[in-house]
Amino acid sequence: MAFNFVPIEEEIRKFWEENKVYSKVKEKTKGLKKFFYLDGPPYTNGAIHIGHAWGKALRDSILRYKRMRGFDAFDTPGFDMHGLPIEVEVEKELGIKTKKEIETKIGVENFIQTCKKFALKNMYPMIEEFKYMGVWMDWENPYMTITKEYIENLWFILKKAHENGLMYREKATMTWCPRCETALAKHELEYQTLTDNSIYVKFPIRNKKNEYLIIWTTTPWTLPFNLAVMVHPDFEYIKAKVKTERGEEIWYIAEAMSTGVINAVAGYKFEVLEKIKGKDLEGLHYYPPFYDDWDEVKEHDKHEWAFKVILSEEYVDLSAGSGLVHCAPGCGKEDFEVGRSYGLPAFNVIDESGTFPHEPFKGLKAKLDDPIFIEKLKQKRLIVAEVPIEHEYATCWRCKTPIVFRATEQWYLNVTELKEKAVEENESIKWIPEWAGKKAFKSWLQNLQDWCISRQRYWGTPLPIWICENDHVHVVGSAKELEKLSGQKVDDLHKHTLDKITFKCPKCKKPMHRVADVLDVWLDSGGAPFAVLDYVNNREEFEKWFPIDFILEGKDQIRGWFNSLMNMSMIAIGKAPYKAVYMHGMIQDALGRKMSKSLKNYITPQEVWDKWGVDVFRYYTIGGTYPGENLNYNFKDVEVKFKNLQVYWNLHKWLLQFYEQLKIDLKNNEMWIQENFDNLSVESRYIIMYVNNSIKEAMNAFDNYLLNDTPWILEKAYLELSKFYIQAIREKSAFGSEKEKEEILRVVSYCTDKINTALAPIIPFITEKVYQNLKQILHREEFSVHLRDWPNVEFEIDEMMIKEFEKVKKVIQLIQRIRDNIRRGVRWPIKEVIVFGHEFDDEIKELIKNMVNVKKIKSLDLNIKPKLAVKKGYEELVKGKENEIINALLEGKAMKIGETNIKDIAELKYQKEGYEIEAFESGYVAVNLEMPAELEKEGYARELMRRIQDMRKKAGLKKLDKIKLAIECDLDLKDFENEIKIKTGVESLKWQGTYDEHKKEFKIKEKKFVVSFKKS
Repeated sequence: MAFNFVPIEEEIRKFWEENKVYSKVKEKTKGLKKFFYLDGPPYTNGAIHIGHAWGKALRDSILRYKRMRGFDAFDTPGFDMHGLPIEVEVEKELGIKTKKEIETKIGVENFIQTCKKFALKNMYPMIEEFKYMGVWMDWENPYMTITKEYIENLWFILKKAHENGLMYREKATMTWCPRCETALAKHELEYQTLTDNSIYVKFPIRNKKNEYLIIWTTTPWTLPFNLAVMVHPDFEYIKAKVKTERGEEIWYIAEAMSTGVINAVAGYKFEVLEKIKGKDLEGLHYYPPFYDDWDEVKEHDKHEWAFKVILSEEYVDLSAGSGLVHCAPGCGKEDFEVGRSYGLPAFNVIDESGTFPHEPFKGLKAKLDDPIFIEKLKQKRLIVAEVPIEHEYATCWRCKTPIVFRATEQWYLNVTELKEKAVEENESIKWIPEWAGKKAFKSWLQNLQDWCISRQRYWGTPLPIWICENDHVHVVGSAKELEKLSGQKVDDLHKHTLDKITFKCPKCKKPMHRVADVLDVWLDSGGAPFAVLDYVNNREEFEKWFPIDFILEGKDQIRGWFNSLMNMSMIAIGKAPYKAVYMHGMIQDALGRKMSKSLKNYITPQEVWDKWGVDVFRYYTIGGTYPGENLNYNFKDVEVKFKNLQVYWNLHKWLLQFYEQLKIDLKNNEMWIQENFDNLSVESRYIIMYVNNSIKEAMNAFDNYLLNDTPWILEKAYLELSKFYIQAIREKSAFGSEKEKEEILRVVSYCTDKINTALAPIIPFITEKVYQNLKQILHREEFSVHLRDWPNVEFEIDEMMIKEFEKVKKVIQLIQRIRDNIRRGVRWPIKEVIVFGHEFDDEIKELIKNMVNVKKIKSLDLNIKPKLAVKKGYEELVKGKENEIINALLEGKAMKIGETNIKDIAELKYQKEGYEIEAFESGYVAVNLEMPAELEKEGYARELMRRIQDMRKKAGLKKLDKIKLAIECDLDLKDFENEIKIKTGVESLKWQGTYDEHKKEFKIKEKKFVVSFKKS
């Protein structure tokens, strides 16, 4: 690629840095209207990926826009630096394979310090990458979730929760990562499609010979912890006599599942002995499969409802299985809830690594050793069938290990008590897009469960909870409070420091020790608005800024950051923390697949930056897709955007060259445009109106956070300026009067300046360079384009004019299409064009004539429909009425002949007379294909002039260089002599003889030409 924007961007980076432009922008808006943007903190566990870059481009565009609109924008960037994302990476670096090695080999303090160094080490390169892509934020002072001030603001919220009865501890069944050895909340789970062996198992009914409950499970490892079997109270169950290879047995199974399980899966025949409602099975006593193997199981006989059938409407269905559900309250949240309603304990003895500690299963791993449990059941002859099943299974969000369930004591925030108010608050939030954001978040809030906030790890915000031997609980709300209670100076609020700090219980004076756990890392980011404004120590500053005006993240944050922000704010102050949320999708490859290194479809942002430049990346991704929808990253689409930006770049280069020719003083150009607007050409009035309307539309899009619309709106504006207006005035700009040329220069300068300023939030590098190149000729006082205000809309938008020109452009497009169809280049004149369906004034007709080289144009508003159909038999209808039809057409009258619309008759007439027809939305054009001799000569003359211009360029001549020209040809083109002289820079022209300096022979449509010239 011969040209890219990379060197230009490097030049602008140095310009910004050397001149402290960002600081100047901040100083300009300091103390003005406040705009509180809160940065969603990325994890500092590696280089930024393409999703980070996309999100930051979107964020930076709105921040730059708000500054241009006179807002003091809060732009402190943030970084998430605690939690498993960091711990897992550090474990890899240190060669740690188990959690226990952190304490036995590395030491807790050393591990925490290593995590801190790792997080900081990764943060600084990330900052440099964000700065490289032109993201203007306060990179000197980022908020970091690991600082003392940040942590104590989280402590404050937890203390508030404790004081209001919204924090509690409970032993419950939790999803658990056996590798990371910690509890995980719902929002920390990821799902993978796994294939496991599901099993149908027989549970013997007590005091009955050969009678069994038939259950189905996909988690064989949980069967040792079985305490009940769930049935639906309203389902029909059957007592079936089943003929097995070991004799007749009685099976209890849901009627709806009986044929599928007994016949199809097990391969047995059966007879229905009795039908029973599920509610009538309640209390039926059975033996769990490992009852005789394990004394710990037998001990549960003391519970009234242990090893009995219990009822559940919510968790029993007939979508799969047998209609009887194995219930292990210590191995699943649903099981726990139903079991608790019957007074059953959360029985589960696996250790933190998911290992069974006692015989007969000692050393076996939950989930991993499912095949061993299945084999043991086979030995007991309790397996009915074993069936492979593909299903979604939860894994740890960081290490991807399949989760297990453990019954452990954890700390919770009672957010379910606040969810009704949270749902109400959600109604006042502006979601972009509303169709996906507000509805999805409302659904999430309505199904909110209490938040397990404790984690059995090391690198995180420590729980600020101290407990004494009498089980009194004290929650510390700040570092100052802890120092006052303990009498110790506390600088670092991390686990290795706090675990050593004790103080006397305020109630009983016994020593209090801190709970060993750290907090769910999502709580860190959820407290960001309080921590970043330091609510604990600077309440006044908080009140100035809060609530957040705008946040922006991916749609996966419905259950992540959007949720944690809402919950923490509801606990702290009882209202939503943000006013508006922009939710983008995920970046995928061109085929819509998730990017991954294994698929070899992974793209780094640096690849794009190095090839095309940062601004091309920003430009493409900001407008790449609608809010809430995924972006299928496509290099072909990126290249299109690059080429469009080249058009924009070349537009400003054309402007500079044109200015050099004219040297007109453009001071106060906006005022000149306003004062002279009514006297400008129709094409100039139109483009000024179009650009102002684009500025208005882009402003509305930014104001409503429709960030993806802004590049498209402004792209259409500069393409209209370049591809329509510049084409419309090309003859005037080369050969027009001085007045016409001044108008063109002023109009292009005016429009380019406005578009460039409006594009600055989106493509900050290119617009800065364009501005610096134009700054002197436009007499701009602002040092940088980013110190400028958003451009004014200086005219009342004439929407009718803009719509009129849509028809003008359509007519031009159709005429050009006809030219292509008949292979007649634009230099060859067209005798006549008739536009049916719209009436244009003379000024617009003249514009169309000049743009498509038409000698005569008629436009008639016949109020006709656009359907075109030439049918046989029209000739008979037309006979004798030709003059009537022609007069009606020319006078713009509508008429019918019989049942035939005049439009169709007109089409037939003009096709017969050698016209080509093309339709558009509300009419059609008829192009006369006749080429009289005088028009043909004009075409030859125009083609000849193009060839002469090409020869001049190859000879290295400049525009102002004059030549002596000789032409020998078979045609008499002397009528065009004056035009040839003007348009090709000729001082003298002769029609016989040649010059030896520059000479060329060629043919134009079989006509021979010999052209030669020498420089005057």
